[in-house]
Amino acid sequence: MKDLGLRAEKQKQEQRLGEIERVKKRRIDREEEKEQMEKDMELLNRERAVAEAVELEKKEEEFHLKQAKERSTIRLRDGRGKPIDILSMNLNAEPEDFDLNSEDPIYIFAGLSLKEMKNLKQDIRMHMELETENEQHREFWEAMLIVCEAEEAEATQQEARDKARLRGEDTSSIGYEAGLHASVDDDIKAMFQGKVFAELLEMEEGIDEMILNGDGEVEYWDAVLKRLKVNKSRVRLTDIHRQLWQRALAVQAPKQKQALEEAAKKRAEERFTSPEDAEAGD
Repeated sequence: MKDLGLRAEKQKQEQRLGEIERVKKRRIDREEEKEQMEKDMELLNRERAVAEAVELEKKEEEFHLKQAKERSTIRLRDGRGKPIDILSMNLNAEPEDFDLNSEDPIYIFAGLSLKEMKNLKQDIRMHMELETENEQHREFWEAMLIVCEAEEAEATQQEARDKARLRGEDTSSIGYEAGLHASVDDDIKAMFQGKVFAELLEMEEGIDEMILNGDGEVEYWDAVLKRLKVNKSRVRLTDIHRQLWQRALAVQAPKQKQALEEAAKKRAEERFTSPEDAEAGD
């Protein structure tokens, strides 16, 4: 009997110990679950904060872009338009409002002073930062910056050549990269003449590979590549302008045709019902 009582007591102790372990495990599981929930909530809050910050930044960019467009509209309306205003107006115009007589954007630099080019470069960078959603606009401003920097560099070099000429100094090497003599600059520009964007892109890839393999004179081909990138950007700007022009023409041409037909019909009706015609009929 005594042994039975001991065994029973031992079983009760084991049961109590087992229950204590189960309670302990449930408490640990609850604590781990609570800790995981807190981590998940913290991560969710961080993600929500990031999303809100991104949304806020996007709204700020939209606001600043809207303000920039409104300032451009006011300057153009008041006859104080800047080069950036013309570029932005044509790029953002709806097809029915696009000026079919607008010039290719690569000609915007004609007649600008060095200071005006520097100001235009700053304006272009601002639009690059603000207009990131539209891929065509992003490409446009990136290409405009490359061309503007090239035009600014050429204007700076021309200014240096003019000053050197006034001092009676030799100007033949001013503004030309190492490996590129002034006498061959025109030949290099002729390499790109008449090439479409895809052809220039293929040429660029070939030169990149040549430089990577160490073929040819590296300094020379580096200088060629620099000019190619500028020329490629000019061609891209012309392509974008042509796309905008063609899109606008497709919208405006039928309306213009209809307006002309209606005007001709109205003139014909006016002639038919004019007082002279009425008297002649009597």
